[in-house]
Amino acid sequence: MVAVEKVTPGQKVLNRYLYTGGVFAGLAALTIAHYTWAAASATEFEALADLGKQAWQVAPSALIAAVLSTALLVGWLTRRYVPVAAKAVYLIDTYTYKPPDRMKVSRENYIRGARMRKIWGEEALQFQEKLLNSSGLGDETYFPDSIIQEPMRLTWNAALEETEMVLFESVHKLFKATGVSAQDVDILIVICSCFAPTPSLASMVVNHFKMRTDVLSHNLSGMGCSSGVIGIDMARHYLQSMPNKRVLIVAHENITNNYYPGNNRSCLVSNCLFRVGGAACLMSNRPADRKVAKYQLMHSVRSHIGADDDAFNAIRQREDEDGIRGILLQRNVVPTAATALKTNIKSLAPLVLPFTELMKCVRDKDYVPNFKTAFEHFLVHTGGRAVIEEVEKKLCLDPADVQPSKETLYRYGNTCCAAVFYVLTNMESRVGAKKGDRVWMLGFGTGFKCNSAVFKALRDVNTLHESWT
Repeated sequence: MVAVEKVTPGQKVLNRYLYTGGVFAGLAALTIAHYTWAAASATEFEALADLGKQAWQVAPSALIAAVLSTALLVGWLTRRYVPVAAKAVYLIDTYTYKPPDRMKVSRENYIRGARMRKIWGEEALQFQEKLLNSSGLGDETYFPDSIIQEPMRLTWNAALEETEMVLFESVHKLFKATGVSAQDVDILIVICSCFAPTPSLASMVVNHFKMRTDVLSHNLSGMGCSSGVIGIDMARHYLQSMPNKRVLIVAHENITNNYYPGNNRSCLVSNCLFRVGGAACLMSNRPADRKVAKYQLMHSVRSHIGADDDAFNAIRQREDEDGIRGILLQRNVVPTAATALKTNIKSLAPLVLPFTELMKCVRDKDYVPNFKTAFEHFLVHTGGRAVIEEVEKKLCLDPADVQPSKETLYRYGNTCCAAVFYVLTNMESRVGAKKGDRVWMLGFGTGFKCNSAVFKALRDVNTLHESWT
């Protein structure tokens, strides 16, 4: 990872108000000088009046000296506490994978197939059916061929086939849409939380698309559903420290490798939520790319509360009592996400909220900021209906604000690493973004993490994506 000087929220707030303070200091000095002369002129003591008039005669020089001193102080404080402005980072475009229709599985067909396989007992089947009906998922989400076919083929090779299909088509379609080729990519970031073959998924992409020998490739695993935002943050660090670069982010979660054929309820939750999906995203800091880019990345804030044991164990991959590997989701997932969100907001709020909202927070510690004063679009990752509704409640949002997330969950389920990108393409396809609109991308992940990315639309965006036609 390239070393980049970290900018704290306090430093950015200082940068925002320091210059304003300098201007007010100069105006205050001018006002004091004026009223000193006026008071001296009104007094009965002519000597004091003369002194005041003499002071007024030298006031311009004193004012210039005061302004220069203030400017020097502002400059010193800025150099001391505020890093140099970073390079602009652009998001050019995003592609989200749409699986073939043969892979669609309705809730009813899923339960019917599960009964035919006789893997689960009646109690486990009823639990899955109840969870599916309350999950927020619709009847057109996708399972890989390896799980649909009879018998199921939960093998390593079948998992590789699923991943290759999703990754390669996502990258190919993004290149086609942007006109960028594999040779134009300087940095590659591939994300898959629970599937890490050797050679890596990043190497598979490099090999398939015959990328350059000097491409900087990274393979992120084990980072959970918020890893899409982590990939964006990682790209930001690169692009703010290296000139004229393009970053390709590819996100996917493998369902074949993580399907759970056991009876532990906590592990069965993942079968009912996670579905096939993938995304590819192109980012850049090249000045020439600004005219074709959709957004500029303004901020990225990452929070990790994994030092707390309960938060760390909220979601874990482990073996059940029968030795069957699965992803265990504890009952405290939603309150843990709420705690992580609160932590993330403490760092994000000073960067995005207007001064009036910040002052309300200072006066009343229980005040919930109105984030609609900072954002026009809210892209919450599709961790489940309960997670989306918890964010809606904690941030005092309207149902319409989280509708892109609910629609994405209904149509594609939880696509894990790629989830936030699906919500982004849903927003672009359904309601669009106007030039200047601010977009908050929010993801939660194992560990436990809450990560945010803030974008600003550089132009009107009304893209009808293939995944939403």
